[in-house]
Amino acid sequence: MKQLHKKFTDFQIKDLITRYLKKKIERKDLQKILGIKKTRFFALIKRLKEDPENFSVLKAIINSIVISIK
Repeated sequence: MKQLHKKFTDFQIKDLITRYLKKKIERKDLQKILGIKKTRFFALIKRLKEDPENFSVLKAIINSIVISIK
């Protein structure tokens, strides 16, 4: 399966997560669309909420790698 940042743009992911937060789409459905599991899903939501203007999937990936190394 392709990596998330290669399947969708940051804008598309941000839009989909925003729809989820507005209760327009179910979590499980969105996870299926994005092809990710629950932990990754909530990590993306956290990242988006922390800095919505500068949200980037690649930055989220790098951040999760750095955290896991510590």
